Amino acid sequence: MSEKYLIVVHTNTFFVELLRVAKLLQQKGNEPRILFPYPYPTRKEDIKQCIEANLECFNEEDLYITQLDLKSQITQKQSKTKTLFFRFYLRIVTLLTRFNIFFQQSTIAQLINEAQLFKKQFKFVNKVLNEQQPDLLILGGDMAGYDTSVYIKVAHKKNIPVVLVPSKP
Repeated sequence: MSEKYLIVVHTNTFFVELLRVAKLLQQKGNEPRILFPYPYPTRKEDIKQCIEANLECFNEEDLYITQLDLKSQITQKQSKTKTLFFRFYLRIVTLLTRFNIFFQQSTIAQLINEAQLFKKQFKFVNKVLNEQQPDLLILGGDMAGYDTSVYIKVAHKKNIPVVLVPSKP
């Protein structure tokens, strides 16, 4: 019986090593699935590498990516769960957090917005883990600005072990 692994890729920095892990798991007869929860500059090329390696991957809108032509490759699995506004907001918050601008002048409004964002992230991660039911969750490192802690917390609540794979220096 093969094991199911969910591999979450936030950026190309982590993708290089996570792809190696996915290929090794696949060679051993396991089922690695790769989630690309955020857009990043080289995501399209990274997805192509996964497809060429016959790895199953999907994005933040629950769309499974199945063909090399990325414009026609996405078939909808379920209805979209995020609005365009939320995706835009998530990108901005991620960028601001990376540069530590978001927290420099914390206000009540910013804290409320952050709480709402975490609530949406918890809901999304919970949904993904419920649907995928992985035997192991694999993440690329633990960096401020990403929702790594959300994945870890939700996985632990579901008794799913988590592994962090560091990127190559």
